[in-house]
Amino acid sequence: MKSKLSTLIHTMHWAAKLTVSFGSLAALFLLFIGFLLPRASFLAISSGQTAVYMFSLSVCGGILMDVIAERTGIRD
Repeated sequence: MKSKLSTLIHTMHWAAKLTVSFGSLAALFLLFIGFLLPRASFLAISSGQTAVYMFSLSVCGGILMDVIAERTGIRD
């Protein structure tokens, strides 16, 4: 039977994978929407900025969660 800590770390590792993958997909979608909107419109610019922020936060957050999971020694 797994301990609660190992279950938490295993869940954290998978959450990191999902955060990076879905965050990257959502950022690409927002960037694509920004290119479809009229150029230099406020919505296009804010969509592009949001895509960059979302991508960087999802990758940094996912890497941080994965590093914590790696440091505790529990990975699949």
